[in-house]
Formats: sequence, C-alpha cells, structure tokens
Amino acid sequence: MRTFILDESNSSRIGRCLAAQDGTLWCVQSGSGAEFGFCGSKLVLTVKGGAVAFPESVNSVRMVVFVNGERAADVLLDEDMQSFVLIDSDKAVDAQIRIIKVSEAAKSVLGIVSLSADEGAVFSKAEKKQLNIEFIGDSITCGYGVDDEVIEHSFSTATEDCTKAYAYKTAQVLGAEYSLFSYSGWGVVSGWTETGERSAHMLIPDYYDTVGFCEVPFSGQKMQDFPWDTESFGADIVVINLGTNDESYCGTDEARRAEFTEGYVKFLGMVRAHNPKAHIICALGIMGDAMYPCVELACRDYSEKTGDKNVSAFRFVPQDGEADGFAVDWHPTEKTNDKAAKALCQYIEQQIIV
Repeated sequence: MRTFILDESNSSRIGRCLAAQDGTLWCVQSGSGAEFGFCGSKLVLTVKGGAVAFPESVNSVRMVVFVNGERAADVLLDEDMQSFVLIDSDKAVDAQIRIIKVSEAAKSVLGIVSLSADEGAVFSKAEKKQLNIEFIGDSITCGYGVDDEVIEHSFSTATEDCTKAYAYKTAQVLGAEYSLFSYSGWGVVSGWTETGERSAHMLIPDYYDTVGFCEVPFSGQKMQDFPWDTESFGADIVVINLGTNDESYCGTDEARRAEFTEGYVKFLGMVRAHNPKAHIICALGIMGDAMYPCVELACRDYSEKTGDKNVSAFRFVPQDGEADGFAVDWHPTEKTNDKAAKALCQYIEQQIIV
C-alpha cells in the first residue's frame, strides 16, 4: 500500500478549504471537500476532526463520502485520526470519490489527512464543470436539522446535511461546481434574536472575504484570520439567500427594515467586488417571505445606484408544513428542499443560462 496526500495535482477541491503544511486538507465550509477519480483495488481514507465548539456532543464534524454517487461513509468525527475502507476489491475498479463535510463551519472542521491505496492505483482530478455557483446563506443552506423531522428537537451536527438542502441539490441538477458560505442563525444586519435586540456578532458580511468563522481556533489561529481568494473559484452565479434571521430583528418596524435594505445594498457591493462577472441572485422565502419586499427593493436600489444589471431577485415559495412536514426548529425537510431546488434550477435555466 502507498500513502498519498491529496493536492491539486491528483484531486479537485470543493468549496472553501485550507491546505496545511503537513499536507492535511482542512475542509471549512458546509459542502467543502475533495473529489477525484480512482482506479485501483484498495482505497483507505484517513481523516480527523479539528477542535469542536462547546458543547462537543452536538457540534462534532460530520463527513459523508460518496463512491460513484452512493454513500459509502457517513460519520461524526472527533479530533482523533480515523480510517475508513472505501474500496476493497480483488481487481482494479474505476470509481469517482467525493469527500464532503456536510456540517457547518461555525462548529467544527474536517481534516483530510491522507489516502492509502494499492501499488498500482491511479488518482485523477475530477473533470472540470462548466458552471460555477456560490451560495451564501444561513441554516437553510446548511441543511439544519434536515435528518430529523421532529420540530421540538434542537440543533445537532448529527442531523445537519447540506447535501440534502436546496443549494447542493441545485448544483447537482445543473451539473455545476459549487461553493457554500453559510451559517445557522446569521443574517445581513442581525442574526437570529429572541429579544428583538440586534444580534450583531452573527453577520455574514463580516466574514465573507475570509475562509470562514469557526467558534474554536484552528492551529492556534482564528479561522477568520485566513483570507479567501474568490478568484480561485470564479463564480458565474452567486445566490444570496439571507433575510430569514434578520426578520427576527426587523419585524414590521419600518426603520429597521430600511436598515436591512441599506445593509443588503452594501453587501451586494461587497459580493460584486469579489465576483465581478457573476450574475447575483437575491433569493428569499423558504422559511417565510416577509422580508422579500426589502430584498427586492435592495436589488433594485443597488442596480439603479451602480448601473449593475447583472443582478436579480427570486422569491421561493414558502414551505408547506402540512404537505411536506417540518424538520428541527421548523426548518425545511428534504422534500421542501427538493421543491426549492427545482424552482431555483428552473429560474436559472430560463432567466440566466440562455
């Protein structure tokens, strides 16, 4: 058996990741990871979790490995190294391997340490896709609670899976490369608040130009100290799905709603600066569309002020719990996410990809 380190010569990175000096590929954001082609008879994956936010029991990193599109591993990891046999055959087989961190960045990160394979094994980079989509969002994009359709239950990375949420599904249907930047409870001018007071420490714009925010240090440093090169991805489309948590702060208060609109316009400028060629879609509605008029207004104001016409607003149909159920804390089920992905795909295909 030979040991391989995943790098850009033998694999394709997915989403916002950090390559450490020891060769470990740290997968930070929801949906981040690596993909590669493999031809061989034996393949063993060695991974580890980074530090975990308190309480550790509900915040461990969750990893899924797809082999030829089928789930071959679905595990919660701690900081110890763990190895998983992905292929064990009497003869060489061809396989497409995708290693995905399906839980969110705020709580923990995933380290891909190495791969061990038979002597004759060959690795190859995944075929480059023609469309790149970045999704910026909150718990809906993270797949919060999607594996637990009991409203009364609470957050746990064990039931969070971004591959069952609308963003990942949209990318899969469109055959697109994707990158997610998403945090449960976060917003544009305020994160989720139960008191009506602004939650100013949970703002997507504060960290968008970094690899991401994590509640625990990474190798003695804060994750947000690492800048992110958006040009390395080169988004053709950016989907912003924010405003659900801001609603808990804004409500029907006109001054606060105007504040949200202004903040959204400013964030659009930031997103445009990092994605000069992308069509930006300002979306909202899966968990309620009360803030959608503000999103639509922000989209229009930004376009009028800047002359930028490569931006549009898209309203999701709000979830129907009676027909499709609810997941943890009233979050969308996979069935709801399927419907949302279908609607977004149709919009992109009809309005943008022409």
